[in-house]
Amino acid sequence: SSLDSSGIGLDGPSLWGSGMDLGPASMDDHSAAAAEWRTGVSPEHSRFSRLGAGGLPTSAGRRLALELSSGLACRACQHMLNEMWANLTEPSNLSMRRWLSNGCVDLVRRHQFRKGWQVTSEGCDGAGYRTADGTVWCFLQDVLAEVVRKPDLAQEYDPAKDALFLACERTLGANLDRVVAFLLKQRQGTWAMQRNERFTGSACAQAACCDA
Repeated sequence: SSLDSSGIGLDGPSLWGSGMDLGPASMDDHSAAAAEWRTGVSPEHSRFSRLGAGGLPTSAGRRLALELSSGLACRACQHMLNEMWANLTEPSNLSMRRWLSNGCVDLVRRHQFRKGWQVTSEGCDGAGYRTADGTVWCFLQDVLAEVVRKPDLAQEYDPAKDALFLACERTLGANLDRVVAFLLKQRQGTWAMQRNERFTGSACAQAACCDA
């Protein structure tokens, strides 16, 4: 028998909800975006464990992340290859594959966020990538950023943070074999741990297709 004998929707399930709909008794957001996040099917859930101050992923936020990931892909890619080259005692085929195979989520968190690298619209001084709304964004380092002291903040969703994950995936993630082959063939005397901006920049442009 029904627990809601009056038939006015005041039984437990009607109030509390279930599955995708939490019901009117919940103080949570009832939107599709909230349901996506809550049930773990949001694509951002694979990169972030909780929401930041900006709240849920939205269509506008996703468009911004994609736009930034395209516009700043070459800078972010080159920085990551510089990090790899500086961290390998000998950049062999095996060692580079092993390093890059850690995956973009781990690499971006460890070598960019936790070292204060970020995509931001502050401090760019007019240099960087201009989005459709006219805002100039850049990829720069702030060693005093809070995430440097509190690495767990890298787990908080934000479209600008997501842009770095997407930039990594579209370049190094999608072109790992091409990038490793290029670096092995073109290193031409570049020593292990030696910084060579032209070398890593060429690898990102020609092998990782960062400007595609």
